[in-house]
Amino acid sequence: MAGVTSSPGRASARSRLLFGLLAACGVVITVMLGNWQTGRASQKSALQARLEVARAQPPVHLDTSVVESSWLEYKRVEVRGQFLSQHSILLDNRLRNGAAGYEVLTPLKLSGGRVVVVNRGWVRASPDRSALPEIDTPAGMVTVSGIALPVSDRFVELSGQTISGRVWQNLDFDRYRQHTGLDLLPLVLQQHDAIGDGLDRNWPRPDLRIDTNRAYALQWYTMAVAIAIIYLIYHVRSTRNRS
Repeated sequence: MAGVTSSPGRASARSRLLFGLLAACGVVITVMLGNWQTGRASQKSALQARLEVARAQPPVHLDTSVVESSWLEYKRVEVRGQFLSQHSILLDNRLRNGAAGYEVLTPLKLSGGRVVVVNRGWVRASPDRSALPEIDTPAGMVTVSGIALPVSDRFVELSGQTISGRVWQNLDFDRYRQHTGLDLLPLVLQQHDAIGDGLDRNWPRPDLRIDTNRAYALQWYTMAVAIAIIYLIYHVRSTRNRS
């Protein structure tokens, strides 16, 4: 029995249709990715502007009646309370000018009973990793001012050993709450004022990588144009060959 074969014209039409569908999908996907990167750049630009405005404003007194509101994020705030030094932790592998060190986090208990986590600053690590730095924590009531930062869950933990005594890889807020049993307010206060504890509070300017997002967006848009051009060249040549 003779086999059934498709005509060359029909096969060629199917190939053109398949190539057209692939090209259309490629253009749509790359444009969507470009739009996503453009959107991220716009969001970061708005955040950068918000940070600049917040730094120029007088500090807001932080208390339990206003802290639940998201409008407090990235604003300058002032709190008064007592440090709970027994719950201090050291965030590991924080680099400054090429030097390894820790960021010191200590909870501050407010008069109402709730607690805010204060990122007090940076301290250099000893060459002997088993010897942790001694941290001077003020006793009694203190006033602390700084920037209210949202709680972040964007971090990578490279091993299951995320806690070693006072040394933590990252601040997992839920884990820290369970670990301490404290009634934590949903923010971290990045301390800016000096209280004589020897910690480095020259915080680097946030690197929001806005230009990187814009560069990625340009790459995706360029790829979309390239796919469209390749398809047009293919379509023109196919049309000429059929003539």
